[in-house]
Order: sequence, then structure tokens, then C-alpha cells
Amino acid sequence: MKPRSRRIALALAAASMATMMAAPLASNAGLLDGGLRWKTLKAAAPSWYTPELHRRVLAAGPRGVAIPPGVAVPTSSLAFLGIRPGQLILLTDGEGTSLCTSNFVFTNTAGEYFIGTAGHCGSVGAQVTMLYLPGGLVDIGNVVISTGDAGIGDDFALIRIDPALYGDVSPSMAYWGGPTGSYGGSGPAVVQHAGWGLVIGTGGTPRVGLGVEFGPDSWRFAGAITPGDSGSAANVLGGLAAGNITHIAVDSREIPPAFMTGTSIAKIKRIVGSGYQLATCGSALPWPLSGCP
Repeated sequence: MKPRSRRIALALAAASMATMMAAPLASNAGLLDGGLRWKTLKAAAPSWYTPELHRRVLAAGPRGVAIPPGVAVPTSSLAFLGIRPGQLILLTDGEGTSLCTSNFVFTNTAGEYFIGTAGHCGSVGAQVTMLYLPGGLVDIGNVVISTGDAGIGDDFALIRIDPALYGDVSPSMAYWGGPTGSYGGSGPAVVQHAGWGLVIGTGGTPRVGLGVEFGPDSWRFAGAITPGDSGSAANVLGGLAAGNITHIAVDSREIPPAFMTGTSIAKIKRIVGSGYQLATCGSALPWPLSGCP
């Protein structure tokens, strides 16, 4: 990478350094030789999402449940209707409930719809609640494929969407639009994402970063992310899907040493297999309604 690009990446990485160091980073022996340490980006369920509310959401099915009174949800995050990349999701399995962010929409040969997140957010069978309008809090379906917490570059889960909700589905990423296809370059490249990371991401905040390196399994970028952003989609400027966002990491051998990383779109496609296709929109401009423009 050119020196100027390295300086830009280092400056962007500094924005997330304080957040990353606020909690211990896990040892990551086996992913890379040397000093790589990482932390996944899922968050605990918010206190307002109680077991009783979860039971009500499941009982309501496709009708959904209204957002509880007093819950502060930024108006801008509700401007993009429907089941799409960049929405808040709550995944409940035998280990509890996690808060993460949705990524790309997929279809299969049977015409079914699916949406992705990070594998460490939920195991196969986990029930998935999404916050979106017009439904509110809706049980959208269950996880059917999950890598679990398999590490950087191998972290993806696929959620089967209830057929009763197909009319609410849009492949268009909140705020940014796309994907118009899949990115196959090596970078550097500007990337766009929107996630529900605590503090900086609450409300699906749109952000940009610098994609430093794009590999066959993982990709890394410099930017600002926090727990809750796990699973969120990233597009290269112009609308091409780059991959999902799963970890924040430190490696003393890299420049910058702190970086954000995830599973590349190429690896995601290998995880789901040839029977699934990435759903795209023809425009990189954001589309607030269901479907594509």
C-alpha cells in the first residue's frame, strides 16, 4: 500500500482505538502466527428486550409488536422500511440473546429469501427478531447456516425469512444503497457501512472507512465500529458488496496495527454454497421502500 494510504488508514484506526482497548482482546492463536488479538462485535440484548417481550414477539408472528414506549430509536433509522442490510437484529438461542446487525439478502433456487449476519451472533436454530417499520419488532425467522465463532475470515450466519414477510424484503443497504454486485478487487478502497454498534452506531449510524486489504477469506479496514456492529454489511464506494464486519483486532506486524475486519463476500458465498445467490439492486442509491427501485 502507498505511504499516503497507510497514513490515512492509521488516522482512521485511531478513532476506534479507545473503544477497542476498553475491554480485553481475546488471544487468537491459530488464525495467524504472531501477535494477532481480536474481539468480536456482538452486544448484549438491550434491557428493554425482556423475556416477556420476546414471547410476545414470537406469538405475534408476522404482525409484529410495537416498539415499547420510552425506547429511544432515532427517526432516521426507521426511514428505511423493511427487512434489509443495516437493521437491528436480536438473536435468541440456548445461550441467551445477542444484539447484532443484518447484512446482505440472499435468494435460493426455490425462490426463498434469506438475510445474513455474523456467525458468532447465533447458532443454527436461533430465533431472530428484527426492528423495522412498518412491523416494529418482528420475528423474521431462524438461523439455518452458522459458522459459529470460527474466527476472522470464517464468520457468517444465514437467516431464513418467513415467507409471510417477503413483501417487506429489500436488498438495498440502509443509507447507502446497493449492493449492485460483488467486489473482487484488492484495495485500498473506500467502504460504506451502517450498523447498530453501541454509542456511535445506535440507530444504524452510517459510516465510511478505508478498506486496506481484501483477501479471499477476510478483509480489513480502518474506521469506527463498536459492539453491536457485528454482521453489518459493507459496500465498496459505488455499491459493490465487500463483506461483513465481525471483529476488531490488533496485530503489531501490521500498518496500521489496529484494524477492523470481517468475512469477505467471496468467502461468504463459499459458506452458503452455490445454491444461494446474492440479491442485488441495480442502483447504488439508497431505496427506502421494499424491493428495489
